[in-house]
Amino acid sequence: MSSYTGYERAEFFDPSYLNQIPVAQYDFYQPAQPHTEPIITGEPVIPYGWRPDWSRPTEWIPPAQILHTLPQEQRTYGYVDMTNPIEMKPTVLKPLAREAPANKPFRCQLCGKSFSQAANLTAHKRVHTGERPFTCSVCNRRFSQSSSLVTHRRTHTNERPYQCTHCDKKFTDSSTLTKHLRTHTGQKPYGCDVCFMRFTQSGNLHRHMKTHKNL
Repeated sequence: MSSYTGYERAEFFDPSYLNQIPVAQYDFYQPAQPHTEPIITGEPVIPYGWRPDWSRPTEWIPPAQILHTLPQEQRTYGYVDMTNPIEMKPTVLKPLAREAPANKPFRCQLCGKSFSQAANLTAHKRVHTGERPFTCSVCNRRFSQSSSLVTHRRTHTNERPYQCTHCDKKFTDSSTLTKHLRTHTGQKPYGCDVCFMRFTQSGNLHRHMKTHKNL
């Protein structure tokens, strides 16, 4: 009888992922020296790879984007000092310069995310404003982007233009097909920053991260 609940056996530890995680090295017997000397500012900071509220799956995002969730005045752009893993009291390093890349000159003033085209920035801003200008003529459901409306309409027409090349399954949108293809390829792009387990879908990672919330 399997002891795994909610995940397949193949979803678990992948040792090849260890060398890809940019975290400070330490153990519980020999205190490790941090890679850089931390500058303590006394300001609160969210630990690397965590969010303050784990009550909903949508409240988790990857650590690479975690600073975008903070107000501009609270951002530090540093790393967390992990030399004391028991107390987990992070200190803030010297802020790092963050500039919009040259190939993405259009930057959101609310969260700092950059885009290559002005139209993409306009669509992104609706995430902050809650604007939904695109309405379904069948059920009156509203959407923030026209592409989301196009995909939604297929639920009414039963159109499924995206077919799997490995089996006969068809899907209404390309993103769902991409997720399905991982069941054939074994690709696991979503990794836990705490225990290094990897997952095929972000939803599985969201549920898994809740097991770490009391650490």
